[in-house]
Amino acid sequence: EIENEHFTFKNVEFDEFNGSLIEARQKLINKIGFSLSKYGRNYSYEAIVNFVVTISQNQFTIFAGLPGGGKTSMAKLLGKSMNLGNRQHTIPVSRNWTSTKDILGYYNGLSGQYQNAPTGLWHLLNTIQNDKLSEVNPVLLLLDEMNLSQPEYYFSPFLDLSDEESERKIITDHPNASDLTIPEHIKFIGTVNCDDTVQPLSPRMIDRSAVISFDSLSSESFNSFEDENNSKCTIRAQDFIDLFKPTEIKVDVVTIQELNKIIAIIEDVNPELGQRHIISYRKRKQILNYIEVAGSMLLELDENIALDHAVSQYVLPMINGFGIGYNRRLLLLIEKLRQLNCNQSESILNSIIVSGEHNLNSYRFAI
Repeated sequence: EIENEHFTFKNVEFDEFNGSLIEARQKLINKIGFSLSKYGRNYSYEAIVNFVVTISQNQFTIFAGLPGGGKTSMAKLLGKSMNLGNRQHTIPVSRNWTSTKDILGYYNGLSGQYQNAPTGLWHLLNTIQNDKLSEVNPVLLLLDEMNLSQPEYYFSPFLDLSDEESERKIITDHPNASDLTIPEHIKFIGTVNCDDTVQPLSPRMIDRSAVISFDSLSSESFNSFEDENNSKCTIRAQDFIDLFKPTEIKVDVVTIQELNKIIAIIEDVNPELGQRHIISYRKRKQILNYIEVAGSMLLELDENIALDHAVSQYVLPMINGFGIGYNRRLLLLIEKLRQLNCNQSESILNSIIVSGEHNLNSYRFAI
């Protein structure tokens, strides 16, 4: 019998998000922004939209930046602002984790018992096996300092979850639960310190993730959100997923054309531009889904602001190359970003170029 001895992953009552789709989205963003301000995080409307849309749409979201930038506390405060309780669960990653047994556990054939890893993940996954999305809260699982060990080693069975065709099951070898279903409403957030003490993330992990850079993120000095009920946000898992799914409204043609020009620079086969990168079908779909939903919520701020966030979170993290030719590729890319007023992406790429030019033309997104 599988028992939950140490963790209570209970649910709470829910807010109702009625009205039009855009009104429901605005209400959720407003409640989360207001709640975060109570914890001293006065992020802009744009920043809250980016956090919520990105996490809702992706299986894996990475908070990247220098140590002390507020990545871990922000992930935890998002859970508090959504009133998740232990459904925001934190796992501190340790050095030298080499397999799933380090984070989940393993079946000991000699003792005939399943040895749970001391992370709480086994209990959490078993607790949510029979969740009905209309009756439960979402789950935010934080992998703190996830690159102290290579995620491909200790988290390998979970990486498949980012594919639409995934069966969303992992094999456990437990005699009473040979496999576990990973529901759609559990979202993984990883924090990554960008320094020399950790493992760099692999292209495989980056291809499956959205990366939010905290180095260019700042908290405002005042709260711009209002909540007439002065209450925390409590949302159904079904609403958290459905509110930010792409609809039948397509991304406008001009934005797609500009995105294709950016991708063309990245994928150009010209050998004089050094190493090229391929934007996978998975990543292209992530980009378009993000632009469609976030763009509809941020359009009044700037017509290319959603494209800017999408490039910074899905394209720039792939940068990893060296040589004069690769420098030419990056200069072409930054010129295109400058033309589109993609200020955040331009700033990140400029830092990469400046750093690379001072390091023997070796260029890499800091992750």
